[in-house]
Amino acid sequence: MSDLGKFDLLAEQEKLSASQALLNDVLANQKVHEDGRPAMITARNEVSTLKTKLQAVQNELHKLQASHESASKDHESKKMKWVEHNTLPKRICFCDGDDNASDSGEEDDFEDHEELIRERFDLLLQRNTIKKLAFQMKQKQQYLDRISSRISDRESAIANFVRNTSALTLALEKYNASRENHGLASAQETIKSQAKEIDSMKKNTDLLTKKIMQLTTEVQDQISAHHRQHLLIAPVLMQVRSLEDFKEDKDKTITENMKAAYEEGRKYQYHQMVGPYGAGCAVRGRKLAWISSENDGLIIGLGNKASHYGMALADATLYQASCPSPYRRTKTTEFLKLYGIDPALVWKHRSVQKLLDILDWRGAMKDFCAHSYARSYEATPFRLLSEKLIGAAKGESITTDEVSKLLETPNAIKSYNEMKVSFEEGLKKHNIALDNR
Repeated sequence: MSDLGKFDLLAEQEKLSASQALLNDVLANQKVHEDGRPAMITARNEVSTLKTKLQAVQNELHKLQASHESASKDHESKKMKWVEHNTLPKRICFCDGDDNASDSGEEDDFEDHEELIRERFDLLLQRNTIKKLAFQMKQKQQYLDRISSRISDRESAIANFVRNTSALTLALEKYNASRENHGLASAQETIKSQAKEIDSMKKNTDLLTKKIMQLTTEVQDQISAHHRQHLLIAPVLMQVRSLEDFKEDKDKTITENMKAAYEEGRKYQYHQMVGPYGAGCAVRGRKLAWISSENDGLIIGLGNKASHYGMALADATLYQASCPSPYRRTKTTEFLKLYGIDPALVWKHRSVQKLLDILDWRGAMKDFCAHSYARSYEATPFRLLSEKLIGAAKGESITTDEVSKLLETPNAIKSYNEMKVSFEEGLKKHNIALDNR
């Protein structure tokens, strides 16, 4: 009874509550620790996979860099050779010549002229290939960045696991001290076993952290290498051929030197624009060929939606004396069928934008009605409005200023706006019809 009288129930209850709180803390941290174990295992497995992917992407990037360097050198070599052989003066196709100008001089050097155009076109294709290689390198670099981001995510998961492990270790230490103070020796072996397991996991975490740091360093090295390569590539891609300063001949007069400089500049302009001009002539030539054959199914099959829209001024260019022989046209039947006006008049009044708009809309509306409308072009209100305004420009003696003034009258502006609305509605229906094919 004397021992029972000395027993302090409240003090023992407080000790028991403190031990229970420490035990609850240990259990909570242990649950977090167990929940984080799968993420730790997953991160460890994915690091190996990411390392393999990283090596593969690095190899692909090296191949792209080698291909790009080889293509750039080959392109520069071919371009220099092309410039060396491109010394024969050529008449520029973009000069504003008379419609009836003679082109007999072009036939003498046509073969050389055609060869220069072909070589220039090959150079443009090669430069486009170089740009594609640079774009592919950019994509590979972006993929490297994504791998680096994924490695960072795994590193974050491992860091969270390490923090949870540290919290569990601290809780176990507190609980172990409490158990020792209360004589709970039976739980010490379990705590020691858990501590050993935690220590082993910490060692594994350290190894994984070192591997991740190594991978991160490799990724950074690849990024730096790509950046250095980009600094070498960018000037090549951005390089634009410039006209060299013309050197005057002191033995010639000022007028002769000016004439020579002018010819040099025109020759340079010709070589800069002949490629795109030839491509444009080919596209519009296909359009007029379709008008004559009405073989629209083939064009749609090729996905050439651009051929369905009128380009009156571009098509009128094909009838000019300055147009290259492979694309030049003399028969105006197709043009009249599409636009309702002679190409010579279109070229004459080419500065009247409203007239060009109406002609383009007319060519497009004929296509729309042929493929997207339930009624024919002849039955549309657009036809009556367009014929009235186009007819004002058909006179041989009418001047460009007179045509411009006629199209600025209130009635003409009203008709112009109505035709614009009709064209936009037709274009919308036509695009829907093309998408549904």
